[in-house]
Amino acid sequence: MSRLGIVAVVALAFSLSVAQAGSLDPHTIVVSGYAEILVKPDHATVDIGVVTSDKVTAKALQANNVEMQRVVAAIKALGISDDAMQTSEFSINALHPLAKEGYVEDESITLGYQVSNKVTVSVTDLNKVADIIDAAVNVGANSSNRVSFNVKNRTAYDDQELAAAVRNARHNAEVMASAEQASVGKMISMTNGPLSANDVGELESVTVTGVRAPILPGQITIQANVVVTYAVE
Repeated sequence: MSRLGIVAVVALAFSLSVAQAGSLDPHTIVVSGYAEILVKPDHATVDIGVVTSDKVTAKALQANNVEMQRVVAAIKALGISDDAMQTSEFSINALHPLAKEGYVEDESITLGYQVSNKVTVSVTDLNKVADIIDAAVNVGANSSNRVSFNVKNRTAYDDQELAAAVRNARHNAEVMASAEQASVGKMISMTNGPLSANDVGELESVTVTGVRAPILPGQITIQANVVVTYAVE
């Protein structure tokens, strides 16, 4: 390409960048808004699991079925209905030799089979959470003893915090604009930001047979985040 042609291309690129920059509205401000509330949970879900293994698949499965039946019976004995329990996970996996680092060393060799069965129990009486875990562990539950806390009327709290986050964004915009002797105009665009991971309380429960698990529901944090673009006048 000739030098004249190179200069022309550079000039064209420069003119395009200037045109694009000029298309942006300089009289706008982009702000974020945030709000949160601490709420006492009113229901909980408890994951209870049974894991068994054997060289023979059928024997591993049979042992798992026996243990899980005992677990379900123990939970029902606490007054938990069938509707409050649901199988949330079931799997059968082959067991292979592991290297010292923990990864599978040889998939061509099968040492046996592992059966995993998990049931999720939903309760509104939070005082029963520890009883459910203890009863299940005492009869054979040995995996996935996890507790999650939440609120049933979640939509009302979400709406409340979302509106508060929008008001917070407006406030932030007005503070920033006033620092430059400007005023905030109409809203141009708005997006709902992602919720934080701690908006549902969780507890990994470690239970020893014969010892009551200490379960403290505490409070959960419900959050809302927004990003808003306003006109500046």
